[in-house]
Amino acid sequence: MQDDLPPFKSRYPALVVESFLDQELYNKLEVHFKEILSFSPTNSFGQAHRENVIVTERNLENYRGLFDECVGDLFRFLDDEHFKKYLARQLAGRDKRASDSDKIYEELRTCDVEVAFAVAGSGYENPFHVDTAKRFIHGLIYFKTHNYTGGELELALPKNQDWSECDQIPFLSALDETHIVAPIDNLGVVVLSTPNSYHRGCKTEGERLFVYFAYNSSRIGLWRKNASFANPLNFTVGRFKQKHPLIFGLLGRRIVERLTRAAQRSGR
Repeated sequence: MQDDLPPFKSRYPALVVESFLDQELYNKLEVHFKEILSFSPTNSFGQAHRENVIVTERNLENYRGLFDECVGDLFRFLDDEHFKKYLARQLAGRDKRASDSDKIYEELRTCDVEVAFAVAGSGYENPFHVDTAKRFIHGLIYFKTHNYTGGELELALPKNQDWSECDQIPFLSALDETHIVAPIDNLGVVVLSTPNSYHRGCKTEGERLFVYFAYNSSRIGLWRKNASFANPLNFTVGRFKQKHPLIFGLLGRRIVERLTRAAQRSGR
C-alpha cells in the first residue's frame, strides 16, 4: 500500500494505492470493460462527456461472480489496518466516532455500496467539488490509461479547514495547495468524503475508462456541512463559477443557471 501525498499527509483525506485490485481480477475487469459499458441504462450523473453503468444484479447478471469478487476486493482493502488507522486520524477532533475506529467500520458496513463502470470522453472536465452529503467514502480505479491524455485527478486543500465554511463547489480563491494524481493502470484513489475533500477530474482527450465506487450512508447529515450542500450547483454552473468568478458574483447564481441552460439547449 502506498500513500504518496506528502504535502497532504496529515491534512487531505485521501490515499493513493498502486496495484489496488488483485491483478488477476483487474485483468478480468479490463477484458470485459467495454462489454459491461454496453449495458443500459447509463447515467451521466449530470456531467457532460461521461457515461456510467451502475452495477446491479440485473444488468450484470452474466458477471455476477465478477461483481462479487470486485466488491470483496474493495472490502479487503478497507479492512486493512493501515487504512483503519488512517480514517481515525483524519476524523480525530472532528467526529466523535474517531475515538473508536471500530464504530467507524460498523457504520461503513451498513452503507450501500455503489459501483459504476465509467467512460469519460474528450472534453470531460469537472470543477473542484466535494461529493454528495450522504457519501462516506468514494474512489476510482484507472483502466487502459494508454488510450487518452489528461484525465488526472487533482486534489485541493481549502485555505479555511473549518468544515462549516467549505462550500460544496468553492471559488478557486478559497483553495490553497493542490496535488495532481496521474492515471496509471490499476491505480486506486480512495477519498474520505469529508467537507474539505476537494477534487476534480482534469480535462480529458481520448477515452478515459475507470471504475468508480462509493459507500453511501442512509444519513444525509453524515458530515457537518454548510448550507451549499442542501442546494448544490450542477457541474456546468460550478465550472463557470470557478473560471469566471467576477461575472458569477455580478450576475448571481440564478441568472448564470438560466444562461448555461440556454447555451446547452442551443448546443454551444
